[in-house]
Amino acid sequence: MVAKSLNVLVVDDSDADAFTISACLDSCPDVADYMRARDGQEALEILLTSQFKPDLILLDLNMPRIDGFGFIHHYEENSSRSCKIAILSTSGSGTDYHRAVLRNAKTYIVKPPRMSQLRRTLNELCRSVRTNTPIPQRFFCAA
Repeated sequence: MVAKSLNVLVVDDSDADAFTISACLDSCPDVADYMRARDGQEALEILLTSQFKPDLILLDLNMPRIDGFGFIHHYEENSSRSCKIAILSTSGSGTDYHRAVLRNAKTYIVKPPRMSQLRRTLNELCRSVRTNTPIPQRFFCAA
């Protein structure tokens, strides 16, 4: 039996980062569709009003209006849907990592400096989510 392809919600205020993430998701065989929100507030609105139902949320931490931690807080309080949340941030702070893990983020990825590294990481992450296998709780430090 072949597992279904994923819907992914990318929550990132950086146009450049969102473009790079989108390019990686375009080449990922496990991704059926993706949508972008520019901050936590827009992501919550998409989840409440859209027909788009993500299996995975790629979440930046530092954003305007509602940041990544605020999004997780509101999502957990107001959603009966349980999709996986992966932090994908430029922050390599150990404090942010521990806060994310305590907030039930499944993995924390520091945005790597090379697109090839990001593509490989996102392919592995999406495959793990699609096949319902354990997700490595890795912490990449961008050099």
